[in-house]
Amino acid sequence: MTRNISHFQKKEPILEYLLAYIRFQKIRKYIRGGSIVLDLGCGYNAKLLYYLSPQIKKGVGYDIKINPAFKKPNIMLANCRVDQRLPQHSNSFDTVIVTAAIEHVDRPDILLNETHRVLKRGGLLILTTPDKKSRSLLEILAYKLNLLSKQELKDHKRYYDKNSLQDAIMAAGFLKNKIEVDNFELGLNLFAKAIK
Repeated sequence: MTRNISHFQKKEPILEYLLAYIRFQKIRKYIRGGSIVLDLGCGYNAKLLYYLSPQIKKGVGYDIKINPAFKKPNIMLANCRVDQRLPQHSNSFDTVIVTAAIEHVDRPDILLNETHRVLKRGGLLILTTPDKKSRSLLEILAYKLNLLSKQELKDHKRYYDKNSLQDAIMAAGFLKNKIEVDNFELGLNLFAKAIK
């Protein structure tokens, strides 16, 4: 089934907001002032780009559905699948962010290839995704405790561990010695950084 709504387009359980906030705090320290940032799977309201807007020159966000009322002078949003060729020139972004999105797409290989293509030389990919070993706990938090979005969890098409995520990033053209993958958010998620 093809997904037709973006994350946070509807009200979500409380833990979704807390985890997003923790991600935003972690990501913010890697964003250089005055940079040009692409957020793939930005969510309906592009909260991360909104949060980063005072420190970046320009932000672009894509998701399957974005809020048409969103207004921020240095942020441009568009409805776009993130696992197809992106409508951006090669070597045009300082940072590409993919938070909690790669597990939802049909073609993660295309998503990662496109991140590599649109990043400038020396640019940074930041990616988060649930850790494979946390799947059972995430299912309890969603289906039994209603603390996470059941809809989001049902839409997960795959899970990664540190090695498989590193391998997927390498397959897109990033060098092994320029990739770091660690756990964060109490081990529930993986946080990857890769320099082009």
